[in-house]
Amino acid sequence: MIQDLFKIPIYNTNLDIDNKLLLDLSYQERDNDTDGRRKSNNGYQTKDLDFKKYKFLFDEVSKHLINYYSIYNADIKAHCFSNFWINISGKHNYNRLHSHNGSFISGVYYIKVPKNSGAIVFENPSCMFIENTFKKFDNWTFSGAEDFNSYNSPEWRIVPLVGQLIMFPSYLRHYVEENKSDDDRISLSFNVMINQ
Repeated sequence: MIQDLFKIPIYNTNLDIDNKLLLDLSYQERDNDTDGRRKSNNGYQTKDLDFKKYKFLFDEVSKHLINYYSIYNADIKAHCFSNFWINISGKHNYNRLHSHNGSFISGVYYIKVPKNSGAIVFENPSCMFIENTFKKFDNWTFSGAEDFNSYNSPEWRIVPLVGQLIMFPSYLRHYVEENKSDDDRISLSFNVMINQ
């Protein structure tokens, strides 16, 4: 008998909101503060932004957070968005491996996603065990990506689409692949805390 223990839920859905408005706001934010900040990125990232201007987006995200909490069987009555920012990643820009420690849930909403602009990649928390163990067996080989599954894969790629919302536990390490297109990839990232 196999028991799947300690699963990690990734919430993946599409939002029906005004993406054109978000695209315009993204470039306005960059034009108003061209310095931005550097964290895990080598592209442009805004400083933390004001929620009032983006209430229309976070009202929608909140509806999905309630669904996400139900996966944990948690009776969470209130949450707050602790911070959010916009990422504008031009050609060759990427985000290094990182996590959002100190928060409960983190998420990313995709505003603009050109073809070949990179996937978000989640690291399996057991990746060291998987890599170190399976490398010791001479007869353990992977003939291709079809051999990977949620048990043996050291990482999992999600190629995003415009309008897609992805939420995940904040401790889960992830990175964003290099943008190989000639156009900007634009996303909005956020962190959520639970109100006690």
